[in-house]
Parts: sequence; structure tokens; C-alpha cells
Amino acid sequence: MIRHTRRLARITLFASISCVGSFAAAAQSQSISATVNGSPLVISASTSQFAGAISSITYRGQQYINTTDHGRELQSASSFDNFGECFNPTEAGSEANAAGAASSSVLQSISTFNNVLQTQTAMAFWLSPGENYGKNCGGSTATTAQNTSVVSNHILNKSVTIGLNGIPNLIGYNVNFYVAEGHSSGVFEAETAYMPSTFNTFLAYDKTGKSLSPLNATTSGGTTPYPVIVSTANGANAMAIVSSGTGSAYTGFYYEYYLFGDTAKQGCVFFEGAAIPAGTTYNFSCPVAIGTVDEVLAVLNAYPAATTNSETPVYRFRYSAKNAIHHFYTQSYSEGAGAGYQLDGTLFRTFPAAGGGLTALYRCNSANSQGNDHFLSTASNCEGTSNEGIMGYISTVAGAGLTPLYRFHKASSTDHMLTTDYNEGTAAGYTFEATIGYVP
Repeated sequence: MIRHTRRLARITLFASISCVGSFAAAAQSQSISATVNGSPLVISASTSQFAGAISSITYRGQQYINTTDHGRELQSASSFDNFGECFNPTEAGSEANAAGAASSSVLQSISTFNNVLQTQTAMAFWLSPGENYGKNCGGSTATTAQNTSVVSNHILNKSVTIGLNGIPNLIGYNVNFYVAEGHSSGVFEAETAYMPSTFNTFLAYDKTGKSLSPLNATTSGGTTPYPVIVSTANGANAMAIVSSGTGSAYTGFYYEYYLFGDTAKQGCVFFEGAAIPAGTTYNFSCPVAIGTVDEVLAVLNAYPAATTNSETPVYRFRYSAKNAIHHFYTQSYSEGAGAGYQLDGTLFRTFPAAGGGLTALYRCNSANSQGNDHFLSTASNCEGTSNEGIMGYISTVAGAGLTPLYRFHKASSTDHMLTTDYNEGTAAGYTFEATIGYVP
């Protein structure tokens, strides 16, 4: 039996949100929009089907959200006492809702004003009362749903804003979880984005070192302390959820990522290992950066506080041509990915301006029968090949915080490999040419 009395009593906590008494005459979704970097960004929340969860984000003609069932969308959820999905209040609805047009969750209020969307939802449990889970629930020994009702007494309030901290392509996402009963621990998926299968590239970004690394996303998933950028293969459409570093006290935090057959997933997850008294409220902030990978990286560098690192990363990509590996070097992720190359990672960083003990570093291209041989050089004439532009400045002498930049060559594939790991070059069968400088 659904405990209506306790659930309805919570509505008064957020009276500033316009309450929708009946959704019979309401629109199927409500939207906010803004022009972001010259293109419309539209965010829609489903009123009837997904109980206020974000069911659509469109930008530059790309749909970012997967709505195959009520467990996807861009939404929030929680679980408690190590029971996982067996005690799992979920914003968009329950497993039983499948791909249906209605949600077991109850949207209690929704409002839009300018570029701000606010909702209040009584979250349904993911499983039906007493449902056989078919395996152990989370880390417990239980095998059946622990909830005794379809709809929980857990209330989720969220506020979504296009444009945050003066950054137009940063979407504010603030959530408030009301936990009705007491628990020994809890996991709060403050925000989880389920995205279409076209988003099949996963990258982790360490802002401190401006290090971008590929992630191997699988159905078993993974976690990382660094924000995850999920993008299309060419880097033209990307999204990253980033914690603001603010919110209620909690024991732990991590980013999660998965790749299912038709769905990419990323999330901003908080863990509370201490006892949770009945009636506790948790608040979390997990904004969303959107755009190309390069545009998303710029947001991550600026939020929540601008990085003090002015150095520019150089990415190394690779591609296969005539059964040989060739390397490509760029300071634009979109250039490498857009050409169909695979990211190795951030190779090193360059200094942004000339100075004492520094020399310019150029990208060069020597076209040959094997394809384009891109390499880096401190010679402005690119050693008799084509000069494709300056990459920044590197040190001519060793120093604290600097590492040697080695250049190798493989005659059989006419390819140059740049690396900061000498052993990597020799292990790959390349011949050492020179230490061309020292880099951060």
C-alpha cells in the first residue's frame, strides 16, 4: 500500500515551486532553452511519462539523452543499506514501467521560468514490492526487493539552469534528496546521464595536469575520481558531468561510467557511509558541460575554479595506414578525433610564450608513400618538410618539473614517435633520434 500521507506532507517544503495539481491537461513535457555559442540548446522534462526527469537535451542537432525505458533519461536515484536496486528510489519510474507512457513516480510540481526548470518528484522504487531479484541485492545476501510499496516517501527536488557562472555551455544541476526513513548507509546518484549509443568514446580529465586519457568503458562499468567526457567518435558532440565540490556532508564521491549495447552512461555519485536518520535531506550540485570535446575541456578548466596552469597540452593520436602505426600530434582533440584517429593521451605540455631558455616547437609533416609522417621539431624549416604551425615553447635545458622529450623513428613505416618514456620507443621497435627538449 502506498503511504500517501507522508509523501504529500513533504510538498510544503518547496512551496516556491509551482504545484501542478493535475497533469491531465498539462503538456507532455516542459522545456527551457537558450542560445549557446550561436546554437539553440533545449532541455525538456517529461511530465507524464518520466515524472519530471530530463527526457531530452538537444544541441546543434544532436540528441544527448536515451529514453528507451524508465531507468535511463538524465535523472537522479538513490539506494540504501547496501541493497542496490532492491531498495532504489528512482526519479523517472520503475522497472515495471518499461517503455510505457506512464511512470510509477509521482511528479508533484514543475515550473519553468526563463532558463530555469524546477521539479519535485515522489520517487518510485525500481523494483515491485517483494519482487525476486534473481541474485544477491547489491552487496547484501538478500535476493528480493526490500520495499513494501510502489512509490517511496523519498522526495527529489531539482533545479536545472542553462548557463552557470557566466559559462553559457555549462548547465546547472542541483538536487535535494529527502530520505524518509533511517538507514545505515546510502548511495546518491545525484545525476546520471544515459546517452545514445553514438556516444561511444569515454575520456577522463585530470584538470591539475591537464591530462586527457581514454577510458575503456564496458558493461561492467568503472569509476574514477576525474570527470568523464562522453563523446561521439569525432569529438563534435560531448558531455561531462562535473561536481561543484559543494553539497551536504558525505563520506565519498566518484564518477561512474558504463557502455551498454545501445547506451552510454556517466554519473556523479556520492556515498554516505554513516547512519542516516529519518527525515535527513542531502543536497548536491553536479553541473553539465556540453559542446565539442575541446569546448567541454575549456569548461572543466574554468569550473568550479579556473585552473592556474597556463601550459597547453599536446595530445598524441595514432592511426593505421598500410598495416603500420602512424602518430599524430595536436593541441585540439577535435582535430585528431575528427580525422578518425585514436587518442593515446596527453603526451606533454608546452609553455604558452617565449622566454629565457625556451625554444619554439613546430609540428611538421613529411608526406610519403606510407601516408603523412607528422613529427615535432625545434627547427622552423621543419628540417626541410612542411611546417604546420607552432605548438608552443619547450625548454632547451633540464630543470625541476621537466622531463625529456624523445624523438624516435621507424624506417619501415616512415613514422616518428614522440614520447617522454624512452623505453616506450625502443619497445615499439623505433630507433632513437634525439632529445629535442624538456617539457612539463
